[in-house]
Amino acid sequence: MELFIFVGWLVLCFVAGTYASNKGRSFWGIFFLSLLLSPLVGFLVALVMESNEGEIAKLRGKKRCSECGQFVARLARTCPFCKKNFTAQFAPHTGQFSPDTLSKKCPRCAEIIRMEALMCRFCHYEFQPADVQKAIQQAKEEFEAKLPHEYKGPRFLDVR
Repeated sequence: MELFIFVGWLVLCFVAGTYASNKGRSFWGIFFLSLLLSPLVGFLVALVMESNEGEIAKLRGKKRCSECGQFVARLARTCPFCKKNFTAQFAPHTGQFSPDTLSKKCPRCAEIIRMEALMCRFCHYEFQPADVQKAIQQAKEEFEAKLPHEYKGPRFLDVR
């Protein structure tokens, strides 16, 4: 009979800890609180705790947009709320400009497409090749202006 009570106590402690964990709080903290005091006390403490939205988003594989503060999918290229572009404008391992990571908004359907696209894949709006090249060149100039001085052009050592 005592074994049944002990196992039931542990199961209820586990349930209280799981409930706290689903709210973005510490599973082990509530589990041990429930174990020491009572599963009912642990569950009540977990019940009155506020949800930790940041932890819940991390558990679900999301990240916070630095522009609007909303949580978006970790692999998202743009924020669906404020349309901020998350993709880097350079290849991280080389420090080189890469137009493959740039995107633009279609003026007709407002979908996000690649900067190099000559036609929107959603509404088939056609871009002028000269305008596309001009936009890429402008992005490249902005990228080079933001680079630290050690990446701008080759550096030669003055050996005397």
